[in-house]
Formats: sequence, C-alpha cells, structure tokens
Amino acid sequence: MEVNKDEAIRCLDISSKYLDAGNISSARKFCLKSISLFETPQARKLLDQLDNMTSSAKNNVESKSSAEKGPSATGMRHRQVNGTAGGMGGDKREYTQDQAAVVKRVRSCKATAYYEVLAVKKECDDSDIKKAYRKVMFWTPLESDLD
Repeated sequence: MEVNKDEAIRCLDISSKYLDAGNISSARKFCLKSISLFETPQARKLLDQLDNMTSSAKNNVESKSSAEKGPSATGMRHRQVNGTAGGMGGDKREYTQDQAAVVKRVRSCKATAYYEVLAVKKECDDSDIKKAYRKVMFWTPLESDLD
C-alpha cells in the first residue's frame, strides 16, 4: 500500500542507523518492519545483507565456543565481584565482630525460623519483633561502638 511507503522508508533509515551502530538484531527488526509496511528493493537488499552478517556471526560464535572451555563458552555473562561489597567496586568492606556474629547466627538458622533469626521469643509482641528486625537488618555501628 502506498499509504505506508513513507513509514517504511523511515523504518529503513532507522534500520540503517542501527546497522551503522553495530546493532544487527535491531537493524533486522526495523528492516522487517519496513518490508511488512511497504516492500522496496532497498529493504530486501538490506535484509539479505543482515541475514548474511547474522549467519557469519553465528558461525564465528560456534567455532569460538567449541574451542573454549568453561562457563563463558555458553555465551553467558558472569558477574565479576572481585571481593568488593556488592560487586560495585571500591574498597573491601570491613565488618565488626558483632556484625560478623549476627551474620553467622542468621546463616546458621533455618530459612523459616524467623523468631530464631531475630532472636526473639514466639510470645513477644509486634513492637519487639519490629525492634529486633531493625536491629538485625539496619544496625550500623557508631564510632563509639567500634572502640
């Protein structure tokens, strides 16, 4: 339909921009959209070019992954922690002995032993549970606590 020709040309331009940026999957998506709106010889030519690039990239990945060993051979990315807090970089966090004891106690509890994790009795009221939760989860030592 001639009505969609302008939109198809716009999608083809977007596809070309993605191709120039190296984003082949998005370039292919917009090229297919262009063809579905209004088929042009330029769009067909670009789609063939993208398909050739995709197939050659798959062949390179297959040959590379067969030569590699280990988790990276599957193509999965792995988060690098490098011993830093939360994997976000920066200095390694220092913990006090009290904080380490709390973590050790919590890890030794079963996953559903909530009262044991908070170190409260089952007969306690809601305010005691809230206090214990804040103490375990949000406790950060003051400078005076570290001495």
